[in-house]
Amino acid sequence: MTDRDLIRELFRDHGIDLSTFELDAGQPRIRNGIVAGRSAIPLWMALREAFPRTGMWPLIRGEEKPEYDHYPIPLQPYSVNEEMFAKVLQERFESLEEYGEGLDASKPWEQIVQEVDAAGLYTFSGRPSARKPFPTMSLPAGLPRFHAMGDQQRNRIHETVWFSIVETEDPSIVPELAAFSGGEDCPPPNAITEWLRRWAASHGAVPACLTRDYVECFVERPPQNERDSMRLAFEQWIFCEDIVGQGTQSIRDLAIALWKAPEWYFWWD
Repeated sequence: MTDRDLIRELFRDHGIDLSTFELDAGQPRIRNGIVAGRSAIPLWMALREAFPRTGMWPLIRGEEKPEYDHYPIPLQPYSVNEEMFAKVLQERFESLEEYGEGLDASKPWEQIVQEVDAAGLYTFSGRPSARKPFPTMSLPAGLPRFHAMGDQQRNRIHETVWFSIVETEDPSIVPELAAFSGGEDCPPPNAITEWLRRWAASHGAVPACLTRDYVECFVERPPQNERDSMRLAFEQWIFCEDIVGQGTQSIRDLAIALWKAPEWYFWWD
């Protein structure tokens, strides 16, 4: 069986004809098509498992047809390291100076997290969130719940979704191949790639959904304790401030959401 035959068989096993998928006019390494909502996640899981043999990475794209607007400016080299963390923190604290007087980017990350949350910088009330205890039991394992699929918490998924397969050796580079631009505060696609590579190594995180507005990851090795969850939440807050500022409202609450979670969600306003 050839690799293409394997892909065709996996699609057929999920009731989908691969011949209906078309090469994208803007990116010839990507094929797009429509699949039933109920089939999208099982198909994604099967294609992910087969990726080492096929070299074709699956992506769930949501309700809207994928479009590729190539990034408008040359991409500058980007590294994810402690020096970059310090630079981002300094810039962020300067922008938040009115609300977080005395915040110091040179402090240890644990202290920064504590002080940011204590200042209530992201709560809608302006007061610190009540400190929640870390959970002691996790939900039973199951399929990930991706926003791109619809409202799975209420068991309402889209009848059909767009789906892509991407020719690549490295799933982390998918945002670059798809020229993902996100919202106004979204980092350039090569920066997203570098973050994904970092988290692929540390947590087995891989891109699973890519829409016009957000990126979602499937996570093989989510954090298993409070400290690791807090460190990851600190990094994700640096990468994507909006998931705290317009989401959990505290870094600690983000850490609780990340604990043992098989999916991550990023969006930029």
